[in-house]
Formats: sequence, structure tokens, C-alpha cells
Amino acid sequence: MKRVFVNLLLFFALLGLTPVYAQTTNKINAIAFADDEHGLMVGANGLIRRTEDGGKSWTDLAGPIQADWTGVALNGPFGLIIGRSADGRARILLSDDGGRTWREVEA
Repeated sequence: MKRVFVNLLLFFALLGLTPVYAQTTNKINAIAFADDEHGLMVGANGLIRRTEDGGKSWTDLAGPIQADWTGVALNGPFGLIIGRSADGRARILLSDDGGRTWREVEA
């Protein structure tokens, strides 16, 4: 397993990519970055995380509702998260402060 990890790091380095350390056991469904430093990660069980250091560390964020988040987009201060709640309803969250806070909009 260690050899596979080392090979992946070498592969990333050759492509000029930096690995992201997720620091979570939840399934990750999507990651988006607004620039080299600011990004969002979303996934199962309501996972919403934010980074301000290029993915070296992540902060958990509380969304206004619990859902399995499947997509995320970030453009400057504007963010969008989409997913599905346990009752099967489509859910949409919007942010206008770089993903620090979120509000639900009707789907």
C-alpha cells in the first residue's frame, strides 16, 4: 500500500498537480477551487468542507439542511452546491461569501 501511495505522489508531481488531503471518512463527491488556495469539498452525509490553503487543511461547514451533496461550483465569492435529501428531494445551496455560509433555495 505504501508503494502505491508513493507512486501516486510521483504521478501527481510529474503532472504538476498537488494532492488534496481530505481528512474525512465520508464519501467525497465533488471538489471545486476558485483559485489556488480557496476550495470546497462536498459529499455524503451532509459533508461540506472549505479550504483556504490549497487543500492542506479543511474546515467543516454546517449547511442549513442535511443532504448527500453531489456537486459544487465556486466562482470568486459565489458558490453553488447541489444534492438530494433523504426524502429524495433535490436540494440547492447558494453562497455569496466564498462558501463561509450557505442558504437553501427552492429546487
